[in-house]
Amino acid sequence: MKLVSNDTEILVKELGMGVSRYNTNIEFNDEDALLVCVMNLLLMEKGTFPDIPDMGFGIRERRHFILSGTNISDMNVELNEQIRKYINSTSITSASVSARKLPTGDETVDVTIVMDTNERIVFSDDNKDITISTSDTGMKDFDK
Repeated sequence: MKLVSNDTEILVKELGMGVSRYNTNIEFNDEDALLVCVMNLLLMEKGTFPDIPDMGFGIRERRHFILSGTNISDMNVELNEQIRKYINSTSITSASVSARKLPTGDETVDVTIVMDTNERIVFSDDNKDITISTSDTGMKDFDK
């Protein structure tokens, strides 16, 4: 994530791995850039970057824990600490983790992020894919 300042405001920018039709990296700005940063933080396992070994939430591994109230509470604390430490944006007003039972009987983890625009972004892991839904745009499916 990069903060770029002009005379009137600070802009948030993030480069994606895709390529635009002009053969340049896809660029995300402002709220989209924050969403990409949160998504990367959620998917990243701790230890991915040797220089920052504590960075990463590892949502895929969370579904393997017995999701008791204590574990959920600990995950909420860790998620908020990760966002505060590595993203630190006032645009994110809250972040929470909740457990959900799948039709197969397995338990999984959903992460809800609330932005200062009151937009809710939910990251759902169904043990196959991570699905992102927002209060504005419906569902976007990101393969594993």
